[in-house]
Amino acid sequence: MKTITVFLASSNELNYDRNSFQALIAKLDDIYEPRGIRIKCRRWEDFPAYCTGERTQDVYNKTVRSCDMCICMFHKEAGQYTIEEFEQALDEYRTNHSHPKTFVYIRALVEGEVETDELKAFKDQLFKSIGHYWCNYACDDSMNLHFVMQLERLIPDMGLSAGDSSQLKVEEGNVTLQGIKIADYTNLPFAAANPEYCNLKEKYAQLDKDITQLRALGIDDTHDLLREKVIDRQKCHEQIINMEKQLLDMAFQVNKSISSNSPMSERKRLAIEMFEQGNIKGVINVLNEEDMASEAKQAELEIARGRQLVENGNDLIEKGIQTIQAQVEEYILRAKALMLDFDNADRFSLACNAYERAVELTRNHLSQAELADRLNDYYCFLHENNQFTKCEAYVKECVSIRADLCREHPETYEPDLAGSYNNLAVLYKDTQRFQESEAMYKLALAVRERLTKANPQAYEPDLADSYYNFGNLYREIQRFQESEEMYNSALAIRERLTKANPQAYEPDLADSYNSLGNLYSDTQRFQESEEMFKLALTIYERLAKANPQVYEPDLAASYNNLAILYSETQRFQESETMYNSALAIYERLAKANLQAYEPDLAASYNNFGNLYSDTLRFNESEEMYKLALAIRERLAKANPQAYEPDLAISYNNLAALYSDTQRFQESEEMYKSAIAIRERLTKANPQAYEPDLAQSYNNLAILYKNTQRFQESEEMYKLAIAIRERLTKANPQAYEPALAGSYYNLGNLYHATQRFQESESMHTSALAIYERLAKANPLAYEPDLADSYYNLGYLYGDTQRFQESEAMYKSALAIRERLAKANPQAYEPDLAVSYNNFGNLYYATQRFQESEAMYKSALAIYERLAKANPQAYELDLAESYYNLANLYSDTQRFQESEAMYKSALAIRERLAKANPQAYEPALADSYNNLAILYKNTQWFQESEEMHKSAIAIRERLAKANPQAYESVLADSYNNLANLYSDTQRFQESEEMYKSALAIRERLAKANPQAYEPDLAGSYNNLAIVYYGTERIQECEEMFKSALAIYEHLAEDDPQVYGSDLARTYSNLAIVYNETQRFAESEEMANAAAEIRERLGIE
Repeated sequence: MKTITVFLASSNELNYDRNSFQALIAKLDDIYEPRGIRIKCRRWEDFPAYCTGERTQDVYNKTVRSCDMCICMFHKEAGQYTIEEFEQALDEYRTNHSHPKTFVYIRALVEGEVETDELKAFKDQLFKSIGHYWCNYACDDSMNLHFVMQLERLIPDMGLSAGDSSQLKVEEGNVTLQGIKIADYTNLPFAAANPEYCNLKEKYAQLDKDITQLRALGIDDTHDLLREKVIDRQKCHEQIINMEKQLLDMAFQVNKSISSNSPMSERKRLAIEMFEQGNIKGVINVLNEEDMASEAKQAELEIARGRQLVENGNDLIEKGIQTIQAQVEEYILRAKALMLDFDNADRFSLACNAYERAVELTRNHLSQAELADRLNDYYCFLHENNQFTKCEAYVKECVSIRADLCREHPETYEPDLAGSYNNLAVLYKDTQRFQESEAMYKLALAVRERLTKANPQAYEPDLADSYYNFGNLYREIQRFQESEEMYNSALAIRERLTKANPQAYEPDLADSYNSLGNLYSDTQRFQESEEMFKLALTIYERLAKANPQVYEPDLAASYNNLAILYSETQRFQESETMYNSALAIYERLAKANLQAYEPDLAASYNNFGNLYSDTLRFNESEEMYKLALAIRERLAKANPQAYEPDLAISYNNLAALYSDTQRFQESEEMYKSAIAIRERLTKANPQAYEPDLAQSYNNLAILYKNTQRFQESEEMYKLAIAIRERLTKANPQAYEPALAGSYYNLGNLYHATQRFQESESMHTSALAIYERLAKANPLAYEPDLADSYYNLGYLYGDTQRFQESEAMYKSALAIRERLAKANPQAYEPDLAVSYNNFGNLYYATQRFQESEAMYKSALAIYERLAKANPQAYELDLAESYYNLANLYSDTQRFQESEAMYKSALAIRERLAKANPQAYEPALADSYNNLAILYKNTQWFQESEEMHKSAIAIRERLAKANPQAYESVLADSYNNLANLYSDTQRFQESEEMYKSALAIRERLAKANPQAYEPDLAGSYNNLAIVYYGTERIQECEEMFKSALAIYEHLAEDDPQVYGSDLARTYSNLAIVYNETQRFAESEEMANAAAEIRERLGIE
């Protein structure tokens, strides 16, 4: 009896695989025993070290050297001991040339897994230095089959009974050895991924289904149709059996090739990989007979020439260099071809391998100039695929080589050096390293200005490119004046060049017009922006007419630019027309070449989604966003490096839409999907993606604020601020605007949660930035500055600082009136907001005549805007009607108030019918306010009906989303309770007050700053009911509960809560007086009087 000892070496990450392998050995031991062979497995669990934890490597090494076979298994890591054991086995085999036979097994990576650099280096050495190729396996079945085939082939070498592939068979869907199952055939990649085999299996399954159905219908087996299908099924079955046998035979040949002593060529490796991927056609293409014959002939010639090495050495070297140059070109062609193989999920990494091989061959055998060219090629490829970290080393080496070359031959290499400086500048710009980018652009510019001075005809186009690139950089970091200067310098050259040679330079000229159009749009110079975009459009329309294949994509981009401009300036109909023109082109291009134009098509759908969202056409917006998302998910799955950033944008846009339409849970899911991508991208490349990550945190914070999840909102805002403060410290010009936006948002959150002092601090910080920015660039930042004045005005109004509030509102109004005069389409909506704000302020300070004038000014604008674009502005119009209705109600002009409320209600009912998720909250507000009006005018039945309509909506909303709507539901319960109290329905009133109280106590427990004022109001209301029903003790308890809250609120903010505190003291004074507790009554009355005197209120 012969014993074959197999040593199994692997790292801890393959515990499961080791156990599976041990089970396989036990099975094989039973199978081989009748042949006089025992199979034993040795692994570290069999040694004392497994129990003691102390590794005695000498024992292992001795065991490795004495075994018959050594299997070294890897997955993601290159285990230190596993490699050592491999080296021991290899060294022993090289010494005695008989044992151990050593094989490397590598478990396939799954999505998200990455090999360590150490494992990559080990595999590299294994293939290049040792000439050994490993066995890939993705499951136990693959591992089992590899080992059994190796064992069957090696047994004769050990002087044992012959074994070969004939022992392995396919039986009933399994690979068997002497009738015992070794592997499930369908789990073997060379079969499971083989399209022909899969098609045969599907065909057989369909024929079998058809036969079963025909027999179920009572059709006899003699019927022609059924008989034909039975025959077809039998033929298909035979084809499957034959193909399974052939595939297994080829698998044995592949396994033999892996384990042979012949060197592992690149061609052989590719063929093996293609076979294991099920790509038989690929194997055939790689093992191209003509190429192999040609190379064989060439090898024979080289052998002959090598014999004449002394005489012909130089010729041989030259020939070798030429061969290397050709191979470098072939590798680059292969890389490009791989990137076109969209069905291949590994095409990017394989393309990287091809480029790296080209670089390596060039580095080892060719000139430094050629190496710089190849490094540049690889940089461009990596940069296009967003591999910013990886590509930096290649472009820096390229710059270094070309700088060295320029020292000896500046006239030859300076143009290329300028190009490399430019490439490095682009990389730094893309990774937000703007100072370094500017330095590189300056180096490129200096070279090109010098070259252009000596030879303007040759180098002016490159000089224009340098000015243009500087314009892009300065625009991105908000240095708009310098950006314009650079763009104009580029434009001057391109206009002159185009005049002399329009065919060659008109496309570049159009680019210049487009870029200036974008700059003017960024700086609110919309008329100039439109002029530039139209100049570009005119050129591209003419070019596309003459050559549609080349210029239609640029034409579509021009339509898109104009569409964005029209959208920003509220010219929505014109915007839609432009977007439709762009979309028509992209759909046509994508139909002809889906792979090339799907990204642009997705961007077009996304733009439509933005437009429809801005104009409140939410259903259409969602359709467009989902079309874009479907494309981007598919693209990102195939090429995550290139398309995940766009996918995050799609998730973000859908999230914003869902938030706007009150679908908060879906919104949160989308925002979190965007964040997951951006966190991953930021981890790999923080410089490039941290700004987007900050925006995602900001967006989720807004959602949490809108759904009353204030603590989570604050956490998200602070994450965004932490990033933006760090970015601003490094580059204030680029990131201060975003930082100001974060301060602004956190200020709004603190305002909403009654943290007024912190709110003021945030808004003041934002204002300081915007004032500085607007002073330097009023066109770009005055709109933001007006928003900052508005926010502070709103805060001061809510904290009773009415004089300061008015000053802030006036500052905002002055800017918005000026902007609206210059560009009414863009700024009239903001102007209407300012008029509304003033109306609210004057309303709060009893200046009703001025309030009415302001509300009417806002209303006039919204009526005009809504007439032109009802989808975009009807909601704002309803709000204006609503504000005037409140004013008329409080000034006893009840008939006018009712008319305004009904105008608002009519709009909101119509909107809510079309889109209940988006508009029901506002509809409930209308019912609520109309109910209050009817109560004040003694129309109690109508009031109750309106309150109940509001409650029905709010109860439904609160059930679906309690965080967002419980607060307003409590308000509705409270309002209906007030009505019942006024109509002496005290029992119903008490029930409603208690319903409101239950909600407010729960909310105040979770967030006292935000909800304690309303909770105090509920205690106060219940106290009044108890007083009216002579339940004095309960009344006193409620007033005291209210008092406890108002005392600490007034301590923090006496201006806001002093009057409430005084009223509560007065109420308690009345209760004490009624119960003959005169001293306590006097004490309460004096406390109320002291507060009123101090605050100057009656």
